[in-house]
Amino acid sequence: MILPYLAIWKTSYSEQAAEQIDRTLEVRQHRLTAGLWVSSRFENVHGCLLISQGRGKFTRFRHAISAVESIDSSLQHACLEFTTGKNTNIGDLTLLLRDLASIQTQVVASLKIQAGKYVDRILAIAVLDPGIWIQDFDGQQSFQSMCDPVALAEKSGVSVIDEFPTRDLAVGGHGMPLDALPAWMLFADRNPRVSDRVNTLVVIAGQTNVYRLPPSDGLDSELPEIELTETVGYGLLAEVQSLLSGGDGQGQVADFEDRYVCQHWIPVFDAILEEFRNRKTDVGGKPNQYGLLARLLIDSITESIDSPESNRQVLATVAQWIANQIVRAANAAGDTEVFFCDSESGGPNAIAGGIGELCGKLAVESGGQASGTFANSKIGETNYGALTAAMLGLF
Repeated sequence: MILPYLAIWKTSYSEQAAEQIDRTLEVRQHRLTAGLWVSSRFENVHGCLLISQGRGKFTRFRHAISAVESIDSSLQHACLEFTTGKNTNIGDLTLLLRDLASIQTQVVASLKIQAGKYVDRILAIAVLDPGIWIQDFDGQQSFQSMCDPVALAEKSGVSVIDEFPTRDLAVGGHGMPLDALPAWMLFADRNPRVSDRVNTLVVIAGQTNVYRLPPSDGLDSELPEIELTETVGYGLLAEVQSLLSGGDGQGQVADFEDRYVCQHWIPVFDAILEEFRNRKTDVGGKPNQYGLLARLLIDSITESIDSPESNRQVLATVAQWIANQIVRAANAAGDTEVFFCDSESGGPNAIAGGIGELCGKLAVESGGQASGTFANSKIGETNYGALTAAMLGLF
């Protein structure tokens, strides 16, 4: 029997780069997944198209492209009304999710344009969003995604995966955070020859998560244990600003000048945070977890708040105090290489500036990028939340 001689074996080594890419994708060595991440206060929808190779703990990420679309203020305000429990009308929610799906579709369309002729290789779209958290009378948590997967799938032409917190709750988890494994995949020392360096990743978002990432050469029988430390983040500053502005639920993270910082308030805030942690042990990253803490901080200095100038002092001091807490949590990880990843803010702000001053060279860059040396330079310009969503779609 004579076996056919494949034409692909005849091609010369000097063939065009595009043809080489075609051949690589033809044998399915690489996978393309899209990730969408809606910011915690519904300001933007970030997208990521991720190219990966390998499976399981041997997965490597080769390249990523990104896109982003802003959410208009009226839609943002409507979304916040549902996450804060001010609106519970199912009909309004259905229309709202349809409008949100239109913006998400625009992000997917931008990713598909960048994918070019490989657009048909996109396996699925994975979506992460703040969602609506509901606590039953017996304390059980449930999650309702702020995504219309049917509308998004029909408009984009790609299968959609969502409800990741619900999946985690179903197997006994807390629903949040979900980025421990993606963080380890991206930032851990995974050198297949010698891996001995412990890294620390600080993810600054509504809540700040500090991951201590052990090394692995890939020969471990199981994934290593990842340590997590939680501390305050942008969510608290937004809650404080919302309360000072009349409680309209639309507090924004802004750039406040250092001259407004009142250093004598910092120890007071430290004591309040310690008391808050002892009183409320399971915050879990859920929306509005900082409402009570924000009120306690303001009440502790309420006699000093009597003018717009005082409001700026409160906001600047809270921002500096949050930066102190974040750096303190990072230092508690020990003598490790530290990466900062700002996945929430869209521009310069007091928290990022405060961390930059406290850490010197490890200044946090705004716009969802990691400071210092990124674990893979090919994905350093991509929003961390969208990257996490794309990776969860693979797992």
